[in-house]
Amino acid sequence: MNMDEIDKNIIKLLSENSRMTFKDLGKKLGVCDVTVKNKIERLLKEGVIKTFTLIVDPEKVGSKVAVIIDVNVEPHMMDEIVKKLKDVEEFYAINKTIGSHNLVISGIFKDHKHMSTTIDKYLNVPGIRDYNVKISLKNLKLSNLFIK
Repeated sequence: MNMDEIDKNIIKLLSENSRMTFKDLGKKLGVCDVTVKNKIERLLKEGVIKTFTLIVDPEKVGSKVAVIIDVNVEPHMMDEIVKKLKDVEEFYAINKTIGSHNLVISGIFKDHKHMSTTIDKYLNVPGIRDYNVKISLKNLKLSNLFIK
């Protein structure tokens, strides 16, 4: 999909504040709100914008342990394993990768016991060769991706 500067700036502004109105976006971009509305609808239809969301502070909603889990899945079991892992509420991101592991999972848990129980239940299964859990001590950067 070809994107012009207005499209890119809409994405940048929405990544900073997804609650901006068409009117406010139009003012910042020097175009009318109808143009903004049409462009956002096109970006949604084309799949450039997947969803509008928010980022919460996990600790303030009762989750204390953030983890990144490197997983080695048997290649012939990948689709089946990923399908099951997608249903795990605590896993908020699952990425297929190349390198030393073929799957990377990001998760949030209320405490270490919750983390251990969840990981034991969903990662100690046939088709998963091994995994490595890394506990995040402090988030140093969290931002929305936008196109420059």
